[in-house]
Amino acid sequence: MRLPVTPPLHPEPVPGYLGRILDATGRAVGTCFQVEPGVLVTACHVLADIGRAAVGARVAVDALGGGDAVPAEVRATDPLRDMAVLATQTPLPASVTGLVATASVTPSASIVISGVSRFPDRREHRYLTTTGVWQGAALREDRVALSRVESSGVVRGMSGAPVRLIPGDSVVGVVSARYNSADGWLRDSIWIARTEDLLPLLGGLSTIDLAGRHPGSATELDRAHLTRLVGIHENNLRLLETQVAGYGPQDVPLHKLNQLDHERAELARLRSRLDQSS
Repeated sequence: MRLPVTPPLHPEPVPGYLGRILDATGRAVGTCFQVEPGVLVTACHVLADIGRAAVGARVAVDALGGGDAVPAEVRATDPLRDMAVLATQTPLPASVTGLVATASVTPSASIVISGVSRFPDRREHRYLTTTGVWQGAALREDRVALSRVESSGVVRGMSGAPVRLIPGDSVVGVVSARYNSADGWLRDSIWIARTEDLLPLLGGLSTIDLAGRHPGSATELDRAHLTRLVGIHENNLRLLETQVAGYGPQDVPLHKLNQLDHERAELARLRSRLDQSS
């Protein structure tokens, strides 16, 4: 008599470098991925939606395939390009195979995206994997460069997920948003944040570099991005200092003081890197 075979818990396991961003109730609100042990990347708006986008803020994460929730700290953000970097003392089981320059990807390349999945259904789904086709570059009117992918399977919760090449599994971008067309134009379009804009956020936290990057453009690109980041953090610091000034000398909440310290340290680090790149 032939006994039935019990299927494994995860018939097609998701990579161990994928994780979930959790809100205060433990609900998954977005996706993240690990570039090196303890260094995580997600979309900045995922953190902003739960009030955790400030440098120094703490958020819970867990592995996309399943596992215990662990704390992570926001270390760098770029709201304009919708990316953020976090650090955790409890790394995910694996790290990505590598980052590839977004600009080097050719149109019609095949890609895969796995992440948190939130969509109307009688059952909840922990994650979903979908494939798509790389379309090419886009430039917003505020001069932010993006790329576009066509994929019908990207759903809420996948923001922050890595866009991975087929074959090879290298990361070529970060899911930012799905374009919801009311009239059919750009149907199934997904906006992708670029790895070239991620690299400066990883400075001091990761030694990973980009494959496929044009060597003549790296210094100029990094310097321009560092200048933008310095401006962002100068503004963040001014806002925090204004908030702290509104309290009495003995009444400033500890978390505000910690945020202030983190913001000053991050600004000093970015200014130092900008000076070194000159």
